[in-house]
Amino acid sequence: AVVNDGRLAINLGDGQFHNGRVEGMVEADLRPAAPTLTARASVTGVALEPALKQLFGMAAVTGTGSARFDASGAGGTWSELLQSLVGSMTA
Repeated sequence: AVVNDGRLAINLGDGQFHNGRVEGMVEADLRPAAPTLTARASVTGVALEPALKQLFGMAAVTGTGSARFDASGAGGTWSELLQSLVGSMTA
């Protein structure tokens, strides 16, 4: 994690998961009256059958998969921040 001038950046790393790649990051800017939060994550080339079995106990899908998640929001309280979250997910 890096903190600089009221900004926090956390690199969740770049790792391997069931023959695929997983990476992510979270950034927060605490300087404005309504602090902002941004989160991004992606997985590419993950073997679906073993991944789904490990995560959810099911293995009904085979092949490989990729997905991307982006979200951001702002708020003076956690409740405001959560209510303001917008983003997208593609798979």
